[in-house]
Order: sequence, then C-alpha cells, then structure tokens
Amino acid sequence: MTRLSCTPLAVFLSAWALAAGAPPRQTQPKPTPPPARDDKPHRVRVKLEGFDLAPGPQAGAGTQIGAGSRVIGEPVVAYAPNKAYVYTLHPAFEWGGAGARFEFQLSERDGATILFGTRVIGKRLVYPADGPALSPGRTYEWIVAAIGLAGRTRPIELIVIGGAQREAVAVALGAQRGYSLAAQTARAEVFVARRLWYDAVDAYTQLIARFPDTAQLYERRGVLYDQIPAAQPKADADFQAAGARRAARR
Repeated sequence: MTRLSCTPLAVFLSAWALAAGAPPRQTQPKPTPPPARDDKPHRVRVKLEGFDLAPGPQAGAGTQIGAGSRVIGEPVVAYAPNKAYVYTLHPAFEWGGAGARFEFQLSERDGATILFGTRVIGKRLVYPADGPALSPGRTYEWIVAAIGLAGRTRPIELIVIGGAQREAVAVALGAQRGYSLAAQTARAEVFVARRLWYDAVDAYTQLIARFPDTAQLYERRGVLYDQIPAAQPKADADFQAAGARRAARR
C-alpha cells in the first residue's frame, strides 16, 4: 500500500477548494447613525424695501431730556425706521439701551412744538387714547432719553397717512374679517404689504400675545425687526423664540 504524503501545496489546494465552495461570510451592516438634531433657529434673511423712507444708521445724540446726573452708558436707540408711514393714531414705540426709566416726547415735525411727553418705566410705549390727537397727513417726531444717563435717540419721524392712501388700507383691512389666527395674520400682512412699520410690528405683537406658541408669528415679526439695523437684538430674540417653539414640538 502506497502512503500518501501531505505536502504544503496539497494542504493549500485543499483549503482553497473548501473555501471556494463555502458560502460567503455574512457581515452585519453597521447601523446608520440618526441625523444630528439641530435645535438652532434657522434664520432666513429677507430684505423688505420701503419701510424706511430715510434709510441710514441711527446715531444717538448726547443731550438729555430729563434731569439727573450724567453717567456714561450704551446709547439709546429707536427700534423703528428713521422715517416711516403709520396708519394707526395710537402707534406703539419701542427702543433699547441702558437704563430702566426713560422720558418720551412727541412733537411736530419742527421739533419745537411738543405735543406729548411722559416718563416711562420700560422700553415700550403705546400712544395713549387721551393724548393729543394725531392728524392724518401730518408728520411728527419722537425721541427718547434714559433718565439719569447720557444720550438719547435721534429724532425719529413718522407720517400719519391720509386721503386715498388711508382709505385703501381701511378697505383692505375690512376685507379680512374674523378673529382666527389666519384672519388676523392676513390683517397684519396688509400692513406689511403697504410698508406700515408701526402697524405691522404691533399687529404681530398682539398676535403673539394671543398665540404665544406659534413659531411662525415670531419669525414674521423677526423679519420686520431685521429690516432695522438698530433692532437686531429684537430680531435675534424673535428667531430664538421661534426656534425654541419648533424644537418643543418635535
């Protein structure tokens, strides 16, 4: 009987043959990691021309209105266009800067005839119903100063629309009836389309008070604030609030 020897080549060929006939090795696919969650607000910058009739940077003046010691602080800036149209006879004014107590003045265009003045705690004032009536077709100026601090806003002009322009807005508002979110948003957009800054911002401010969890309202008001360089802090806050509300709904 002949004895077979097992050479290294035979071993290799035998192993290759077995491997060739063996089923392929199954590998477990690696799971796809979930996409990273991004809770940061997605800010889309939209340029809306026509709100500011005199575009340009705001520069705070160095004179005080109210009495008090002068203390160096950040300037007081108006969160409004330098010159803009307004429909309402009771506009809401907003500003930013150091301090908590301010003095507000509204005057005729020449700045010499003061129609209304008051002290304000906070940084927002709605022109009161018992204040001197504003007249359609007239131009006014407003300024704000921080009491006890140096600096004030520059004079900010607003023109109360009148005549056919005012009638057209009234007709457009009358076509949007109801108190639903959709109806009231449509009314706010009437002001946006006609570049009525004070009316548009205040309309969305009131909507946010009624529907505080609606992210889209903050975004739309943020777009309005984004048109005014001085109002960037307000725009940032609105886009952050919108992002937080969208994240909470996920």
